[in-house]
Amino acid sequence: MAKKRRSRPKGKSRSKKRSNAGHIVRNTITIIAIIAIIVVLFLYLRNNPSPLPLRRNNAPSYTGAAIQGHIADLDMARTPQGRRSQIIEHKGYTVSYNSQWRLPNWVAYELTAEETRGDAERSDRFLVDPKVEGVCPRHNDYTRSGYDRGHMAPAADMTWDEQAMRESFYMSNICPQVHGLNAGAWKQLENKIRIWARRDSAIIVVCGPIVKESHPTIGRNRVAVPDYFYKVV
Repeated sequence: MAKKRRSRPKGKSRSKKRSNAGHIVRNTITIIAIIAIIVVLFLYLRNNPSPLPLRRNNAPSYTGAAIQGHIADLDMARTPQGRRSQIIEHKGYTVSYNSQWRLPNWVAYELTAEETRGDAERSDRFLVDPKVEGVCPRHNDYTRSGYDRGHMAPAADMTWDEQAMRESFYMSNICPQVHGLNAGAWKQLENKIRIWARRDSAIIVVCGPIVKESHPTIGRNRVAVPDYFYKVV
């Protein structure tokens, strides 16, 4: 028995063909539009090679002259309000001396690549700072205390000048440090700073102790013993 083939309604077939044709036309128009945009953008960039200026938060661009030369007091730290501080300038570093603690609040100095290649011999003679107003510790305040005489501005960074080397041994530049820190992590960081100075041409360092309100002291001059130390490079 022969099977009858079902014939599709002519209306639906024509409608589907029109729908497919519409999709093709729309896709073609979209592709042409994208190509046109790319061509226009290419022509614009070719005729305008300089990049468009970018602004963030509508910040005005700097239109003044280039900053050149030395910036005064760039390495000066700020001492917390109410803390005793005598600012003393030496040849190789500046110190904020705290007469209550018998310690520096901070020591700041600049180290250049050229200064790392000095040949001044290490002094190893700890001296009272003649510029200190009031009590300055003496080297024997540390004797048999269990603490090293720890440099803030290291002698090894002052080999560029004999006076700078000698002044690095002023007691105003010294803090009590346990030997493990003085000969360990602190010394390793000092060595790295010299490497960075040679690489970057100049480094500014600010360092000092962190002393708690209740703290032990050493020596006849009651030198405060810090709990921590910081160094900003």
